[in-house]
Amino acid sequence: MGKTLTTLIKLEEKRVEDIQLHLADNRRAQDRTQDAIARWNIDAAAAFADGLADGDVRGMQAAGAFQHRAQTAMLALERDLTHLRDQAAALLEKLQAAYAAQKRFEILAEQQARAEAKAKAQKNQANLDEIGSRRPPKNTT
Repeated sequence: MGKTLTTLIKLEEKRVEDIQLHLADNRRAQDRTQDAIARWNIDAAAAFADGLADGDVRGMQAAGAFQHRAQTAMLALERDLTHLRDQAAALLEKLQAAYAAQKRFEILAEQQARAEAKAKAQKNQANLDEIGSRRPPKNTT
């Protein structure tokens, strides 16, 4: 049973590690998405400012078209970000479950090791008691 528990613990450790890697990938994707949203905001504001600064009707129309395109892109990125956050929440739940399973197996292994140590101690004590009972009594004379 000890070897089985050790194997199960290793499997759960691997599962925890895999989930942690996926979670890290997810967080990096969230960061990239937030950076992209920020860049679109900056670019849209700059295009609008440039369009107004020129005072040219065509420049203002182009800036307005760019702003519309930027808003569309940012909405898509916001949806992606929401999806990534939902995935992260699901991964965190999986991670908690994997940690719990790993801990259960570790506790079982610890309990088994204590039971085996206790059984060994009892066996050793029984052997010592048997040896002691076979010895002839000491002469006190």
